[in-house]
Amino acid sequence: MITCAFAGNTPGSSSASCCPRRDGDYAHRLVGYTASAIVLVRLSWAAVSRSHAGLAALRPSVSQSRAYLRLLVRGQAPRSAGHNPLGVWMVWLLWILVLLLGVTGWMSRLDAFGATISSMMPTRCWPI
Repeated sequence: MITCAFAGNTPGSSSASCCPRRDGDYAHRLVGYTASAIVLVRLSWAAVSRSHAGLAALRPSVSQSRAYLRLLVRGQAPRSAGHNPLGVWMVWLLWILVLLLGVTGWMSRLDAFGATISSMMPTRCWPI
């Protein structure tokens, strides 16, 4: 049987269309924008901080990462007050991904050639 993937309607049911358009919930957008704002606040804090939370301490280095990985494999990884070299890569990756999610979420609500991007998506029923 073919059903609407998100609405749970079957073709020919009493609803106006098989898959009603859903362009995002207010709470969903609020959480996304809040997550992006938190990352921007953290980056601002890092820009003015002089401690191990500053941008100078969060500069990724390939050579330091390789050396740390070699020590980690031997079981001799050193402790540090801030992030270890592999953790610095992870921090930047998470920040970039959260910001990209926020930007693409914001972009999904923009008009593109006179129609919203979400209105360009197919609204037909999908086999489940």
